[in-house]
Parts: sequence; C-alpha cells; structure tokens
Amino acid sequence: MTIADAAAKGHEISLNGFGKFMMTRSTARESRNHSTGPTTQLAASKRLGFASAKSAEAQAEWLTFTMRRQFGVRIGKPDGGAERAHAAGACI
Repeated sequence: MTIADAAAKGHEISLNGFGKFMMTRSTARESRNHSTGPTTQLAASKRLGFASAKSAEAQAEWLTFTMRRQFGVRIGKPDGGAERAHAAGACI
C-alpha cells in the first residue's frame, strides 16, 4: 500500500522526523481568469497534503546556511562579498 492509497482511505501517515501526509478537502468556489476576465466554477476536490516536521525544517535551514557558506555568499556587505559571489553565479 502506498502513502497515496492510505491517505485516500482517510488515514494520516506520519513519518517521524520528516512530516505527515493527509487528505485535505477544498470547497467548490469561483475562479477568475485575470487575463480575459470571465469567471468559472471550480468543483470541490480532495488532494494529498503534507506538513513537515519541525526537525526537518531546522535541518533544511542548516543545510541552506551551510551551502551558502560553502559558496562564499556572505550575510551583510562590509566588503561587497555578497555582490561578488552573486555576480560569479554562486548564489543558491
């Protein structure tokens, strides 16, 4: 059984340290095409939702910080280091 199958049956799937998957519902609503102007009716639907664990969010922040340090992107601009790194294509 896959995560999508279990969630479709109404189960909430939790993976410790990563996050949880669950089915979410959206109500029927009107949508408007901003380019042409007409409105259309969108039907109610279900979709697979995900909420990340706090530890996964913290790890992602740490990884981003580490990668930025590795490529020379600096916080602050005392010597223009951030501009040089950005110009060299080292920004993430």
